[in-house]
Amino acid sequence: MSTIRCSDGHGIPGGEGDLIQIDWERERARVVQIDLATGTLTLSRPLACRRGQGVALASEERAPDPGAFEAALAQPGGARTR
Repeated sequence: MSTIRCSDGHGIPGGEGDLIQIDWERERARVVQIDLATGTLTLSRPLACRRGQGVALASEERAPDPGAFEAALAQPGGARTR
């Protein structure tokens, strides 16, 4: 089984899971829960895929930008702390 490195927010109050998409598709969903024992992701909404398609962090291009955040998806003001 291959893995995708993503986050479900790690139970941090106010934290959100990563935004992901199926390879070559535009629709996205947020990771709500990760079950490491079964290799299962629970998503905020259903995503359909075909056999052989992969899962990746959301990207506006063919592959994610290098670095911590996708430039086109970054929110103004950057990360915030409380």
